[in-house]
Amino acid sequence: SNVNQGISNEVLLKDMGIQTVAVYGNGEVGCRFVESLKGTSIKVECIIEKRADEIPMGENDGIKIVGTNETSQYSQVDAIIVTPMFDYEKIENELLDKNIEPEVISIEERSGIKMKYVLFGASKSGREALEYYGDEVVYFVDNFKKEKEFCGKKVLSLDEYMELPERPHIIITSHKHAVIKKQLLEREITDFEIFFKLYEHSDVPIMRVMTSDNWVNEARRLFNREGCEILEVGSRVVTGQKHRNLCERANYTGFDLYEGENVDVAGDAHRLSEYFDKKFDFIFSLVVFEHLAMPWVVAEEMIKLLKPGGYIYVATHYAFSSHERPWHFFQFSEQALKCLFPKAAGIECIEAGCADPIKGEFSENSHPTLRGGIVPGLY
Repeated sequence: SNVNQGISNEVLLKDMGIQTVAVYGNGEVGCRFVESLKGTSIKVECIIEKRADEIPMGENDGIKIVGTNETSQYSQVDAIIVTPMFDYEKIENELLDKNIEPEVISIEERSGIKMKYVLFGASKSGREALEYYGDEVVYFVDNFKKEKEFCGKKVLSLDEYMELPERPHIIITSHKHAVIKKQLLEREITDFEIFFKLYEHSDVPIMRVMTSDNWVNEARRLFNREGCEILEVGSRVVTGQKHRNLCERANYTGFDLYEGENVDVAGDAHRLSEYFDKKFDFIFSLVVFEHLAMPWVVAEEMIKLLKPGGYIYVATHYAFSSHERPWHFFQFSEQALKCLFPKAAGIECIEAGCADPIKGEFSENSHPTLRGGIVPGLY
């Protein structure tokens, strides 16, 4: 299936005179498209991901992931293939505003490239997946469904799927995913994945405004004005990102435990208010709170320095891998952050939630009753 899809994509791109590409989007469709070009004459120079403008994302299978602002990394390719299908026009305009040379092509609307899927599980989750993938879904597979049609799509047994001349990529939409994975692997089928919604938890609120790729725009909308005072707690450049020019018209102050690039004041955040004789319109902190010995103390110190009507924005980890040990102390739910910044302290919570879902599963080293089981609700 991968080889057949790869050849068709290669031929299609070559017919368009394209030899080198940058793929916009490191999501599911983007990864599938990059995978489809493996072993072909089309070279993928890099993967463009908007989130990488704020947080370095490394590589995906040896291909560098770059931010949208790193135009030198993708300005010399023949074309940029945009894989997010619902935001194509917005992304195209953003790229064209950067005055780049490569042609910007939608994976679906312009190139005709189609990613075809089979949904394994004619169920409620299968219906939800169909709504998400739309016409890219060609069949359902379900060994227990008596009806031969579900939501307007033909339902095949696994044996019938095996007889297809070209077998599309399988997305498992059933909660019996462990059993289905075993069935697929027994038939040497490895071209499958689990529907991402199965990893999410309906009780966890998702950020809508201050998301990882929109908080900068929101901050600029509110605070990019003369006389506005901005304080970043944890400002030292560690991963290559800095926010000194977040709001060009405002006055920015960078605070960190250590002196270094992008640090104006060095000190202990647990005594933050002792370092300043002024208050701030906007105080923000990115992936710092999990490394604080007493985050509740730092929260109180931030509140002391906030002007009436000012804003605080804290981005930290709900669930994430251990890092920067031994200084990794806490993880936070949205409820925990509300406790740190309570109404009793004069703080009104405008938005609290999670973003960037993580696909979690118990490994083979887990207890036998847990192995392969999905761990939903990781962000």
